[in-house]
Parts: sequence; C-alpha cells; structure tokens
Amino acid sequence: MDRRTILAIVLSFAVFYGWQKLYIEPRLPKPGATVSESVSGQNPALATNPQGAPAQDASLQPSKPKAVSKQQPFKSVVLGSETANAEVSNGYFWIKNWTLARFKNALTKDAPAVSLKDVDSRDAVGNIEFSASGEAWAYLKDTTGELKEFPDHYRVNYEDENVRWTRAFPKNIAPNGAISFRVEYDFKQNPPSHLFLSIRQRALPSDPDELERGFFVGNKEEHEKILVSKLPAREEYPEHNDWIAAQNHYFLLALKPSKNAAASVIETLSSGEGRVSLSFPLSGNQYSDEVSVFFGPKEINTLRAVTPGLDKTIDFGIFFFVAYPIFLVMKWIFGFVGNWGVAIILLTVLIKILLYPLVVKSMVSMKKMAALQPEINKLKEKHANDKEAQNRELMLFMKTKGYNPISGCLPILLQMPVFFALYRVLSSSIELYHAPFALHIHDLSQKDPYYIFPVVLTGVMYVQQKMTPTNATMDPAQQKMLQFMPLIFGVFMLNLAAGLSLYMLVNTVVSIAQQMWLNRVMDAKAKA
Repeated sequence: MDRRTILAIVLSFAVFYGWQKLYIEPRLPKPGATVSESVSGQNPALATNPQGAPAQDASLQPSKPKAVSKQQPFKSVVLGSETANAEVSNGYFWIKNWTLARFKNALTKDAPAVSLKDVDSRDAVGNIEFSASGEAWAYLKDTTGELKEFPDHYRVNYEDENVRWTRAFPKNIAPNGAISFRVEYDFKQNPPSHLFLSIRQRALPSDPDELERGFFVGNKEEHEKILVSKLPAREEYPEHNDWIAAQNHYFLLALKPSKNAAASVIETLSSGEGRVSLSFPLSGNQYSDEVSVFFGPKEINTLRAVTPGLDKTIDFGIFFFVAYPIFLVMKWIFGFVGNWGVAIILLTVLIKILLYPLVVKSMVSMKKMAALQPEINKLKEKHANDKEAQNRELMLFMKTKGYNPISGCLPILLQMPVFFALYRVLSSSIELYHAPFALHIHDLSQKDPYYIFPVVLTGVMYVQQKMTPTNATMDPAQQKMLQFMPLIFGVFMLNLAAGLSLYMLVNTVVSIAQQMWLNRVMDAKAKA
C-alpha cells in the first residue's frame, strides 16, 4: 500500500469510529435504572402490560395452589445428534444445557465443548422460559411437570386448580440443529392478558465477547441488535415479532414460534443481566404453539435452514453486498486447498489482481505528481509566507498541467469497501474459529500468540513507504504523521485475529511486488 492508501485507511477508520461514537451510540437505547425481580418472583416485563390492556382486579386473580404434592422432582433428558447434545428439563426453564461436539471453547485436548453457558453466561439451572403476565401467575416459575416418555417423543405435564400446561418435544435434535417444542396452556380461571417466550443472558466481569454478546429481535426482512452492556430498562419492538436470539461472537441461541408475536421486548433484570421476550396477547383461556429452538454456530446456511432472516445475525457490516460474495469465494477456494490460511492468501492475491487497474491509475497519478514536483517546490518557495496564495497557485498550476488530485485518490477510495468487507468477513466468519494455518498459528480467529505477523507487517510497510514517491503537495505535518503509519498499523494489529494480520501482511507484500513491477514498466516507458 502506498502512502495515500495508508492515509485513506486511517481516515476511514477515523470516520467509522466517529460515526459509531457520535451518531450510532447516542441513538441506542440508554440504560436506565435496573429492574430487579421481586421476592415474589414477578417478571418485570409483565408488571406493565405491553399492549395497554387494563389491569385485572387483584381479588379475581388466582392464588398459588395449596396442594404442593402435585409438584414433581426436577428431571431432565438428553437429546442427541451427531454434533450436539441438549439437556431438556421438566421445569420452568426448558433447556438446562446444550453442548456442541464440533466446537471446543479452547485449543487444549481436555477443553470442554462449547455450551449454552458460553453464550448466555448464566450459571442457573437453564434457559428459555414461558411466563404469564400478572403477579398471581408468577408462581409458575416454581412448577415442575411430570416427564413421560413415548415411542417418538417426550411430554411434560403439569396441572393444578388454576392451570394445566404441557410441553412435548422429540427424542432427537433435528438435522438443522433445532428442537421443536409443542406447548399448550389451559387457564381454568381469570387468564392472564399476555404470555411471554423469553431468553435470558448476562454479561461477564471480564468478557472477551463484550462487543458481540447481546440480543437480537427480528423478522424476515430486518433485525435489531442490543448489546448486554447497553441494555435499556425496557424497550419494545412492535415490528420485530418473528424471532428472538442471544449470541456471543460465534454462536447463537434462537427461538422461532410458528405464530408471530405482538411485539418483542428487551429489558434489564438486574445489573449486567437482561431478557429478550416475544409477547403474545391471550384472547381466551387457551394457548398453543410450536416453538423451534436453535443453538449452534453462526454459519450462513445453517441459520437460513432454521428460519429466513436469521443469517443476518452474522455481521458483515455496511458493505455486506461486497462481503458476502467475498465470503463465498473464500469458501470456494478453501474447498480446493483445505486450509483457511492458504485460502486467505489466495483470496488476497485474487483481489489484488482484480483491483490492479485501479492501482495502475493511482501509480500513474503519483508518477505525474513526482514529475511536477520541482515546479511545485518553486511555487511553494515563491508564496512561502502566504498559504492562501500558495494553495491557489498550486491548484491553478496543476489544472494547467492537466493533473487532478482527486484522480489519485479516487482509485484508493474505491478500494475501501473491499478492505472493510474483508475485515468483516475475516472477523465474523465461524469458519476461522480454531482453524489452524501453519507454524505457530493454530487459531486464525485469535491474535498471533508471538506477535510475529504484526512485527513483520510493520517492517514490510516501512519498506513500502520508502519505495513510495513523496507527495509534494502534502502538508509537512501529514508527511511526518505518515512516517509513523507502519508503527501505528503494527500496534493496531497486535490484538486482532491472526487471519486479519495474515491478510494485511500478504496484501502489503503483493502491493510492494505490484509497485516494483509498475515502477519498472513506467520507467521503461519514460526512457523510451
């Protein structure tokens, strides 16, 4: 990369960071006062009717059943597939745990498989809850049903003088990685106004996934993402009523009911812990639905098989229309070479070849500027004490010589979407999770353990900078800043994924090769 490319990248990062801090983050829901669950177990999301329905008379509300003998001991069964095991309970929380045999949460041999707790960060007895509005129904969180086994499914039954509920589920996890639950509720007296299907998640004191851990609410066309670190006190999303999810960097827990909800709700439960819910108005005494529960890696085809729109939880950034084709090409290359590091190298070379015409235009512009440099220096000396006159004369001079400074910057700006798209692909793709490359790189999704790539990148960028012609119109302060760009980039890459460092290193080496070739060709033409 030449100096203009480096400057353009730095400026782009500055604009991107400023956009996030000054425009996006101020418009995110502000964290409010935390809402803690009361001793009685009331769901904070249910204290206020999200649809504005009138509150029910407390004297007509059901009371907790006197016969506690109907409670069943806590039990669970394990549902399996070739790649996962899910422990489903007979209690209020549906899923006690869920592990993915294909993925370990560390590279050591004895590392445990990635589990549901890696995503929701909760040490409780489970996740996913179906609750009812109104304090009188809060006791349902303490109920456990009778677990029965049938030839092709399990069924959990619970009944008291107020309500009967059942939950049926198959004996195996589906090929798409989901479990389908059939739920039925029959309220015998004074039914609640709403039912809520929810996922809980909490932050960790020291969380490497802090920038990714959060909730999604969505439909087929669009979605909203709220980080656990930025939870609102309570926020409703009437349009995002199709599915909800919780994620960390590479894995996702999602719920998709067969019926669209009235709205989704994200709320704070306590400090650092929140809940996302789908809200269902109850018009009668009964409710039934089919709920698909998915836990697995954020793989595009896998998520699409669960429900349309779920694949959009993979964040390819604002240049997704560029990132997705790049991702498909990288997967296609991997199919031939079988190594994601090699696939990154070949993808980088391919992109440099495709962008070669833009590089040529940029080099021609720089060569032309270098040829004009002696006369530009004379103009600078002539108007050394008058910056306004100096700039005016410089622009007039370049115009008479047929040189447009924008012509040198435009090819670089056109490359920026590709750069940022590649950045998002390499930082978001589950395919790089624990993917080895060569030598000391055993995981392309983690930083270089010995910082070899960032150090070599700093040296290579320094060599490239020395090869690049000096821009005579550039301010001396800018020129001085650019001298530190290799070091700044090296420091920036220290804690980024090794896959990103590999791309930057290969990209810089190929850029140097292209520059050497173009220098030779252009010098030969100039002599001729």
